[in-house]
Amino acid sequence: TTSTIVRLLGDERYALRDRGGKPRKIAITATTGIAACNVGGITINSFAGVGTAEGSIADMCARVMGNEYSKKRWRDHDILVVDEVSMMPGQFLDKLNFVAQRVRNCKSSFGGMQ
Repeated sequence: TTSTIVRLLGDERYALRDRGGKPRKIAITATTGIAACNVGGITINSFAGVGTAEGSIADMCARVMGNEYSKKRWRDHDILVVDEVSMMPGQFLDKLNFVAQRVRNCKSSFGGMQ
């Protein structure tokens, strides 16, 4: 099932590696707490450090930029997996893209994360 595949992505035995052989750091997330538990991850809101994600893009960005732990999560991961991404509102996805670009200081989609 999809949940099994997503869980395996987070398993170090099956780590995806870059061209130099270094394991890539993967964030396993989901849109709801139940889905996050099923894939062995956390909610996308928790990973992103945006809380309930209410307010403007500027508010979300300020919240993340003011939290060293949230910024570190964004900067330390190479790949972001979102289970049940189709359940996420498009506007929220756009906000997360903006936050990722700012935190990672990269104009590529999601600040260069895959």
